[in-house]
Amino acid sequence: MADNSPTALLVVDGNEGLDPGVWGRPGMEAYAGTLALSTSNKGKTMTFTTLPAGFTPFFGFSIATESLGSASFTVGIAGTIAKYRAAGVQTAVDIPQFFMEAALCGVLNAAAEAIIATEDDTANIGTTGTWILGMIGTRRAV
Repeated sequence: MADNSPTALLVVDGNEGLDPGVWGRPGMEAYAGTLALSTSNKGKTMTFTTLPAGFTPFFGFSIATESLGSASFTVGIAGTIAKYRAAGVQTAVDIPQFFMEAALCGVLNAAAEAIIATEDDTANIGTTGTWILGMIGTRRAV
């Protein structure tokens, strides 16, 4: 018989959140961070969360309480700002947008990575509300 006991927690902004038995499969982990939207984020690089060493990402997600407008943004790490998501916009409200560069789906990260979103300086990313960005995958010791 399969063991369905939770083995990870949803981690948001460094705080433990939902028990994965509520939302996912054992062995899956999600790391996410939030950003309060304002008119001062134009052209900025924003750090959302840190993936631990040994994390294997399957996909990323982005969801906001308001449209992120015409601003284009990438998701990646320092030095490779579009590692996980090429430049694009997100206008849907309260509807998650999923992303992942196909070549990296299921590839083990040997070192911890700070996940950043970089805005292209063309427009503000929203003005009020909250933006949540994160990654879902598995982790093992490296």
